[in-house]
Amino acid sequence: GPDLRFTFTVSGVVRAVTSAGLVPLDGAKLLITGTSIRLTTTSDASGRYSVSGVFDGIKTISASKEGYEPKTIIVTTTGDTQLDIQIVRIPTHTLSGVVSQMTPAGRVPLEGVRVHWSEMHLDATTNAAGFYSLDVPRGQSLLLASKDGYKEKVLTVAVSNDVRVDIELEQ
Repeated sequence: GPDLRFTFTVSGVVRAVTSAGLVPLDGAKLLITGTSIRLTTTSDASGRYSVSGVFDGIKTISASKEGYEPKTIIVTTTGDTQLDIQIVRIPTHTLSGVVSQMTPAGRVPLEGVRVHWSEMHLDATTNAAGFYSLDVPRGQSLLLASKDGYKEKVLTVAVSNDVRVDIELEQ
């Protein structure tokens, strides 16, 4: 007769490891792969996920979310499987500074400048004092500062700890 295969559900909770303990993580992407399957889902507001239609056998389950170290676990499913996953935030550093413009009267801070860290698509907008602050992971990226009526400024910035980068825009 036909080969009847049972399918199972893999479910659990994705939690982030924080200084305050384990915290449910929503919006984590889960990918379950095995021989002939590739199933995806996303964790909900309480960190829960559930994938049905999983056959028995060896599976790789990966959890990932921007800003976190991806985690991969290998499991053998022989029935409905409960698998809780913990993932760790990638450490970040503070990148901050002041965006200003040189005028005949001296240096003037610029409000409303969009400062963009291209590597992680992070954005900040300067306040009335021209100040911006971004939490960025270690590494190198382009830092772009733009405001209508001004020439865009692009800098290459390497971050290995908290760093201050002041930017001057020209009209």
